[in-house]
Amino acid sequence: MDKDITAYAVSVDAIYANGRKDHSEKMEDYGPFLASKREVLHPGHTSDQPDSWAVMPTNPLRTVEVKVVSVVYSDQAADVQDEGAFQRIVEHRTSVARALQKSADIIKSALADTTNEHPSAKAANDIKELLYQAKVSHSTDTDKAYLQGTSDELQKAPLKSAERGISERSYLTERLAQLQEEVAIHEKYAQIRRTQ
Repeated sequence: MDKDITAYAVSVDAIYANGRKDHSEKMEDYGPFLASKREVLHPGHTSDQPDSWAVMPTNPLRTVEVKVVSVVYSDQAADVQDEGAFQRIVEHRTSVARALQKSADIIKSALADTTNEHPSAKAANDIKELLYQAKVSHSTDTDKAYLQGTSDELQKAPLKSAERGISERSYLTERLAQLQEEVAIHEKYAQIRRTQ
C-alpha cells in the first residue's frame, strides 16, 4: 500500500531452545494530532519496537518471530490479520474519545453550578472519583491516562486563569470548547473500516 500508517499491531513470539514460546503483542498508534501533521509511519519506512526477554543460560533464546497483524492507514482503512489485535486498536481509540467526552461532561456539569466560585475543584474531584471507580472495577472502556491528564490540568486551573487575567469560570469555558473539539476529532479517528 502507498498510504501513511497511523496505527499498527505486531505479534511477537520468542522461542527458546527447549521449544517454550513467549507470546506478546505490541501496538503503536500515532494519534489524530500527529496523523494530521503526517508525523506517522510513511510507506517504505520502518519503526523500532524495542523489547527484552529473559536470559536463561540453560534455555537460551533461539529466535524471535514478528508478524504485522493489523494496520490502520491514514484514510481510516485497516488491513486485519488478527481480529483481537484490530479490536484492541479500535478499543484504544474509542477509550480516548470516551475519556475526553466524560471530561467535557464533568466540566460542563461543574460550570452549570453558577454559585460555585471554583468549578475546577468540583470537576477535578469528579474526575478523581471516575478514575477510582474505573480502577476498582478494572474498567478499560475509558482511557485513564487522559482522565488523569484532565484532572491534573483542572488542579492548575486557578493558577492558569490568574496568569491569563481571566476568571476560573472563563478559563474552564474555553477549555470545555477545546475538549469538545478534541472529542469530535478523536471520535472520527476511532471510525476505522476494514479493507477486506
